[in-house]
Amino acid sequence: MRDFFLILTLVLVAIVLRLDPLVATNFSIDSDEAIVGLMAKHINETSKIPVFYYGQPYMGSFEALVAAILFKLFGISSVTLKTTPLIFSVLLIPLIYLLGIKAYSKRAGIFAAALIAVPPQMLVEWSAKARGGFSEIIFLGGLALFFFFRWLDSRKFIDLAISYAILGLGWWTNNQIIFFGLPIIYFTLFADFKGRLLANFFSGLKSFLLATPFFFIGSYPFWRYNLYNNFESFTFFGSISHSETILRHLAVLKVQALPIILGAFRQWSENEIFEGAFYLAYFALILLFLIIIVFRWRQICLTSFFHPPVSAKVELLGMVFVVALAIFAVSKFGWLSQSPRYLLPVYLPLYLLTGVALSIAAERSSRMLANLALLLVIFFNLSSSYLGGRYLSGEPFVAAGVRAELDHSELINWLKEKKISYLRTNYWLGYRIAFETREEVKFALFGAPYEARILNYQENAEGITRSALPILAVSSQAGAIREALTALGWRFSEAWVNNYAIFYDLRRADGTELRQLLQISPELFTVKASHNFEKAAEAIDRALFTRWGSGANQAEGMWYKIIFLLHRNLSAIRYRLGSFSADYPRGMEIEAVFQNGERKIVFSAAEYEKARDLLRDDRELLIFKPLKDVKEIVLKLTAGEPVYDWSIAELELYGAK
Repeated sequence: MRDFFLILTLVLVAIVLRLDPLVATNFSIDSDEAIVGLMAKHINETSKIPVFYYGQPYMGSFEALVAAILFKLFGISSVTLKTTPLIFSVLLIPLIYLLGIKAYSKRAGIFAAALIAVPPQMLVEWSAKARGGFSEIIFLGGLALFFFFRWLDSRKFIDLAISYAILGLGWWTNNQIIFFGLPIIYFTLFADFKGRLLANFFSGLKSFLLATPFFFIGSYPFWRYNLYNNFESFTFFGSISHSETILRHLAVLKVQALPIILGAFRQWSENEIFEGAFYLAYFALILLFLIIIVFRWRQICLTSFFHPPVSAKVELLGMVFVVALAIFAVSKFGWLSQSPRYLLPVYLPLYLLTGVALSIAAERSSRMLANLALLLVIFFNLSSSYLGGRYLSGEPFVAAGVRAELDHSELINWLKEKKISYLRTNYWLGYRIAFETREEVKFALFGAPYEARILNYQENAEGITRSALPILAVSSQAGAIREALTALGWRFSEAWVNNYAIFYDLRRADGTELRQLLQISPELFTVKASHNFEKAAEAIDRALFTRWGSGANQAEGMWYKIIFLLHRNLSAIRYRLGSFSADYPRGMEIEAVFQNGERKIVFSAAEYEKARDLLRDDRELLIFKPLKDVKEIVLKLTAGEPVYDWSIAELELYGAK
């Protein structure tokens, strides 16, 4: 009963510690989290469950499913959304206590539970980030270990089957479950059940083969999707083959990622929480492993030589820790060292091992010294969140060093007042606004990152004349957008709300809109290009996923030409980049050749320079140019680019209906 109240107290402490930054930021979410919220909303509305996080064939929808249940019970809100990962973060405390008991002792479980309840800033923040299953995968990994430890003790197959089924659920949820899966498989095959090595192996192989179907049952949505989609998920996995890259990942793992996990640094910071924190954290880590190595040398040796005893659960935890670091270093995610979210699962073995080391110290030396060491680690962890004042991570950067605003209430009220239900804006604003308005306001992507998570948002924008949609931008974008719209002949109103610039009520001086015009069929003209001529027609094939590309770095004088079979009257030219946003022309002019032989620059390099950033960010440029008796239209580069080609995904020409 005493331990029950102790764990309950730790749970309450953990809740308070994690709620503190959430309350301070009014439970603000970012757009990555908003995607999970929108998935949950769609699940409740359609009863259809997406297999994966929108826009990517990995990271399953488990978190969105749980959020959908909570939305049903408590309503849609950022508070409910953030509660989803928070629940699993809190459940981890009694789970790690039970794991500590199974791995070593009750004292080890209490120590580990105390540390996971009061962790460094990195885990505090990610305990409540609904980003696709980061909190959940730590819990699932721990749960798989718990049932596997039960199997090691009892050899009841049901425990092994449950462990593998949970690994399967984890594999669908987030492939970081592999950190737990590989050591579990190793121990399944080689754990010593009082037999000889070869006999143990065949016995272990039998257990592995019998348990594997339960893994596939747990991960059924993952495999079903991939069977029908050419195993698309596996194209996103993989390691880095270049030794130099691996060495670089190992270097940043040592000096950035692991120190952040240990609490010596905060996310995205290159400064220690206090002078000497880096060395202090590594001293504690090395001391931790030295204690375990010295007092568990025999079990470590047996484990290393494919003969781990069933009592080597501590060594299994050590394998989880080492495997996680190794996979992080060789994977393509190893570059993400300043916010090492792909290392979050190491907290579970790290704090269990710490609990074991402190328990050994209490048994072999002094209980008071062990308790003091525990308090020092907790104080160190708290320092990473509160030293110098409460640490609150900033909102995502939108453009040119300007972040998203913490509170969108004024902006949302303004949009409702103006009856704006569709706009163009950045990823880090758009999905968040869509969630916060329950999709009463949707958006088309404007600017990097160009990640269209919900495709019908973009498709619907095409149907309502994308170029006339209002633009929502941060202050650093406002001047360039204003100049671009003016250069393209748009009239507009401008407002500033929540420190955002909004360009709305976009209209042509003559009242012309694209939907009032008729696209000229590509059958009525031919195309030529100065480079890669044989693929020139791919810019007029009405397929945005194909392109004409120059096949060479942009150079002044490159051209792309449209030749009409009969002279035409033009009203507008629409240049579209599709997904090839980096290949926008750095300098360009448009020339028209008329039926009488006259040549005229109809869109100058100076005009394009003002509109260029709009093409880059919006990935299309709509130029209204009433032209009569046109024979040719020539796009010509007026500046070079040493790295990127010149691409046109689609070039559309419009005339009067």
